Amino acid sequence: MASLTAFTANLPFTPYAIGRSEKKCPVCGTSDHRLVAQTDRRLKKITHVACAKCSLIRQYPLPTEEDLATYYRDFYRSDYQKTVEPTEKHVKKREKESASRLSELSPLLTPGATIIDFGCGSGEFVAACSAGGFVGKGFEPGKGYAEFARDTKGLDVRNTGWQDYSVDTPADAVTSFHVFEHLVDPVAAIRKAQTWIKPDGLIYIEVPDTRHFIEMKGFGCLHMAHTLGYTNFTMEYVGAVCGMAVIKRDIPGDCGMIFQAGTPRPLAEIEADAKAQSEGWTKARVHRQFWSYTFGKLRGAKA
Repeated sequence: MASLTAFTANLPFTPYAIGRSEKKCPVCGTSDHRLVAQTDRRLKKITHVACAKCSLIRQYPLPTEEDLATYYRDFYRSDYQKTVEPTEKHVKKREKESASRLSELSPLLTPGATIIDFGCGSGEFVAACSAGGFVGKGFEPGKGYAEFARDTKGLDVRNTGWQDYSVDTPADAVTSFHVFEHLVDPVAAIRKAQTWIKPDGLIYIEVPDTRHFIEMKGFGCLHMAHTLGYTNFTMEYVGAVCGMAVIKRDIPGDCGMIFQAGTPRPLAEIEADAKAQSEGWTKARVHRQFWSYTFGKLRGAKA
């Protein structure tokens, strides 16, 4: 791996020091793409493209699994949260979010159901599940956050990545909140999660709504930690590729939906919806929107 100090140097107009390899779309395998941006919110050099087939936004080329795993294990929290352990403010915010998320999922489960939180951070959702009459457990690749959840909160949380997580008894649901935008192979991740649940188990995924943020901030919503960018349709597409149908969508907040094994909408239909939603995201428009948003904030601050 290239010099790790380059991750936190954040010098503008320079590339990130991370190994990159895959150029095909990790969801549909298509090589054709449309350029979306060549700069991120730190003004560092990083290319983002939209897949010509499924419209998934991705870094181009994608980071290697090995370098990305090292980054999340050792550097992500200090780079983006400026701390290796959660702050009190972070915990309170996540507790509020967890209560709202559990209210969306709990009506679909029976009391005592087991819920696995994929990338559980400092464990607030795991704790909410346990307090709500469910069996909550999870895993987190970041050492400091996983140790906080396990040792300080006493939760059933392992310090590991999704590739190495396994269960002895199938669970009733897997949840994942603002994690799938950090992956390079979301299809493999969902297929792995399917091995942790019962045949009729649920998978509840929430990710940032790229449509909302890119139209508001331009490339100001793009950065190193988010390898992929989803809309409600591209997230639906990932589930459909894995044989998962959406049983609950339009969940308040960011782009969230609950999947279950079944017959999804035809892929071609989802592709058409995703393309119509994102076809105006050209490099010129996305870069122009960043500067419009940035100068607008500056004018507002002066006023």
